[in-house]
Amino acid sequence: MPPLRWFARRASRQLAAAQTIAVVERGGRSVSLGDLLGHEFAADPLAMFSEDRYHPPPAATPPRRPPCCRRWRPRSTWATTCPRT
Repeated sequence: MPPLRWFARRASRQLAAAQTIAVVERGGRSVSLGDLLGHEFAADPLAMFSEDRYHPPPAATPPRRPPCCRRWRPRSTWATTCPRT
């Protein structure tokens, strides 16, 4: 594994561990996406990753963000698509 990937993987795992501890201490539950989906990524990396083996493939990337969050929408659409609160 190249050094940068090793470092990023290590940092990611350390962050996940710290997040899990913080969530559990506050009475929550954490879900490890790596544990849930890791085997699928390992089984078919060509379908799960683009050529750089880091980013998702273009077919898996939506053309734009879903309009589920007010801050993702252009201001001009707020009045017509968001209920008043």
